[in-house]
Amino acid sequence: YPLYRMMISKADEIIAVSESVRMFIFYFTDVPVIVIPNGVDTYKFRNIDKRMARKQMSFGDEPFFLYVGRLVSKKGLFTLLLAFKSVLKEVPEAKLRIAGKGKLKTVLSSFAKALGIDENVEFLGYVQDNLLNPLFSSADIFVLPSAFGESFGIVILEAMASGTPVIGTKVGGIEEILSNGNGILVPPSDPSALADAMLSLLNDSDLQKKL
Repeated sequence: YPLYRMMISKADEIIAVSESVRMFIFYFTDVPVIVIPNGVDTYKFRNIDKRMARKQMSFGDEPFFLYVGRLVSKKGLFTLLLAFKSVLKEVPEAKLRIAGKGKLKTVLSSFAKALGIDENVEFLGYVQDNLLNPLFSSADIFVLPSAFGESFGIVILEAMASGTPVIGTKVGGIEEILSNGNGILVPPSDPSALADAMLSLLNDSDLQKKL
């Protein structure tokens, strides 16, 4: 942190991607900070018909939830797996597809097996850029269950631009993106609240379309 403080204090002005990042920077310097949120290319990420997207991805017609991102502790993936176990009690045919790489892959896979949900959880690994749009569009719901340290969450914009409703946690930039009715927000590290939100949104097609 001393090195960080020294470096950013030499700037004339600082750009932050969210209000939460701006507030974090204020702990270290009084250099002026302006917020310019991230954006996505809405030609690269656009709403594709779900049936066409699933055909391109070789997915079936079962309801499924999607996570895209690094497989690291701060992303809240253990919470997601616990929540999904509860979802399966109500919707046993549902799938959870997890895309991305990270050091927790083996542990998460073992945890899913220990929970008895491994047949309904699919780890996709790294997904090529040209397949991200159909991947997002093919999902019924995108979930970003981050536990902490989420400065923005650009995958939320990618999912939204692809026409997929989003559930996120009240963490950092996620809350800023999904406030004002843009998505569903739940407390971090709360499997019960997340499961309730997943089931509620899955069973509400009108709210899905609105989001």
